[in-house]
Amino acid sequence: MQRKPPDSRIYSEITELNREFLHLLAHVDRAGQQQIFGLDPLLVERLASFGATEREAIASTPCLLAEFRWLLGPDSVPAITDGAHRDDGASAACRRDIEVFAASLLTYMWQSTHGHPLLTRLCIGLNRDAYRMLSELSFSRIRQHAQHAATLLQARLCGHPRFWPDLLGSVSIPDQHLRVLSRLSIVPLTVAQSWPRTTGRTAGYRRS
Repeated sequence: MQRKPPDSRIYSEITELNREFLHLLAHVDRAGQQQIFGLDPLLVERLASFGATEREAIASTPCLLAEFRWLLGPDSVPAITDGAHRDDGASAACRRDIEVFAASLLTYMWQSTHGHPLLTRLCIGLNRDAYRMLSELSFSRIRQHAQHAATLLQARLCGHPRFWPDLLGSVSIPDQHLRVLSRLSIVPLTVAQSWPRTTGRTAGYRRS
């Protein structure tokens, strides 16, 4: 059997993870929530109104749509040990699904650091320090971190003022090529997130 090239396999895995994350977003309880995984509830409500075809188009964005706060910079690292519980509008039934997804996502990110480094950093959005930190952790340490992963899960680039509104808006663009180009807009944002020293940009677009 011919094996898929690494880039094809990674994109397929990322689409699957995005699909699961979008499903979680669409099924959380939005009542009374100021933010849901860092997103405005109105955006999440719009996502929940989409059909399977529209949601699948968003899932095919060539980068992960979920991330962990503690991997964004040194100021966020201590949060993984504080045991803080973030409800994010999840019911008891949904909470378990979120915990399973978060643990699976963290494990996948850790495993990806042992593959193609450039492609992994672009698609997953790890900066150099986060990439090195994850790659040096043992499996037992990853399991310990995974216990708190759900409390630190958030939508990728949730602090960017236009990324998610534009991403959701892309599904209504009639021209297929323009829809693809709109989803590819995450690539330069990912470069800025992963190589801030190289690009001369920082994560300043994020909300404080």
